[in-house]
Amino acid sequence: TPTTVATVTPSLERAQYVIDLQLNYSAKAANVNQVITYPNWTGETLTNLVMAVEPNLWSGGFSLKSITVDGQPVTAYTLENFNQRLEVQLPQPLPPSGTITINLNYGLFLPQMQAYENASNDVRPQIYGYSDKQVNFVDWYPFIVPYIPGQGWVLHNPWFYGEHLVYDLADFDVTVIFPAGANPKVAASGMEVEPLPTTTPEGIVHHRYLLEAGRTFALSMSDHFKVAQQTVGDVTVYSYYFGLYDAP
Repeated sequence: TPTTVATVTPSLERAQYVIDLQLNYSAKAANVNQVITYPNWTGETLTNLVMAVEPNLWSGGFSLKSITVDGQPVTAYTLENFNQRLEVQLPQPLPPSGTITINLNYGLFLPQMQAYENASNDVRPQIYGYSDKQVNFVDWYPFIVPYIPGQGWVLHNPWFYGEHLVYDLADFDVTVIFPAGANPKVAASGMEVEPLPTTTPEGIVHHRYLLEAGRTFALSMSDHFKVAQQTVGDVTVYSYYFGLYDAP
């Protein structure tokens, strides 16, 4: 007689990222609190997790202050200087259909974006960091890379051209906090939720953005942005530009 084995599936369809970015806009530095809720859909028991940490490719660009897994402090991890791979040993194995919660606190110090003029330039094209006109957060937070059963974690080495990262679908809830006196315009991957934005009595500005089933979450901000928008049906398209030309 066949035996029926009950299986439990994760309550989450995909990973969830809740990120609070406290940005010192003038200093181009930030403190970040991040929570990742990760459902194990791999079909295998996991004893470790691998995250991509792109800001660690720059000297002083990333400082990991603390990490916990399901409330337990974790010190068994590896992250070498100028390396994007953060490998965390789990306190307990994560079985198939299990879910864990990872809390991270870290600091960011954004690099200055290098000018890229032609193919002979030896500077790798860079969109993460700051220029005299804007600040870009692209691949700026640690994220769990995809896992292929039987092969392992997928994290390719950076290359001069093209994209090397691979992303699982995830849900994002991102809050950006500016200190008093700073309130640049922000272009974000997600939709800003009401109110738009909020300001405390002390002048601290909060923006909150939501994105469901996205590959990654990026932000670009500037005091120089001009914004045009147009609505077609129930879709509104926003265009951010520097005012060199008339808005489309």
